Amino acid sequence: MNLNFNRLYTYLAVSLSLLIPVSGRFAFGIVILLFFNLSVILTVLTIHGIRKFQFEYLKFSLVAFEIIAFTLLFRQITVILCPIIAMSCGFAFFIVAAASVMIPMLFTGSSTLLKEDLLLQLKSSLLISLFCLVFFLFRDIIGFGTVTLPVWQDILVLKIPYLYDHLNMLSFIGTIPSVLLITGILLSLFIKFYGKGKSDIQKS
Repeated sequence: MNLNFNRLYTYLAVSLSLLIPVSGRFAFGIVILLFFNLSVILTVLTIHGIRKFQFEYLKFSLVAFEIIAFTLLFRQITVILCPIIAMSCGFAFFIVAAASVMIPMLFTGSSTLLKEDLLLQLKSSLLISLFCLVFFLFRDIIGFGTVTLPVWQDILVLKIPYLYDHLNMLSFIGTIPSVLLITGILLSLFIKFYGKGKSDIQKS
């Protein structure tokens, strides 16, 4: 059983970049994670385009220009479609944009074909997105007693009976420190059980 801890820690860093600057609402998570995955796709395409036209010396400048331009475009579209999310996320879009560059830049091989690389990077980004989406949903339900969804120029708030009126004590779950606390606990448990399982295999 092999595990690349460098990749694991990269995934953790990217996940925290998606979770920390964004409010613990499921609706916000949906929009942010859509932006994250589209940014990963566009970055992969940009890197391969740079490689094809032999502009390696401009790689970092072109990737930076691409991600900034796309961030501004996506944010402007969000302002039109759902201004509440655009205003609430604010600078978080740029933090997420920077996080979306990490995986393609770190894990794209020089000889990898576009289709293979795109599938590989999407697999990573979707894995991170699934973890974060569950996290956003958990924070929304436990922290606020609601499930929120993005709708046209607004957010739909579905109040969960009983939880909405009785979870005041657990509102901490919806805060930024809770993200650090819960991810730290999950990482510790994962490493502990992984190490235990590895030692058991070696003994047997």
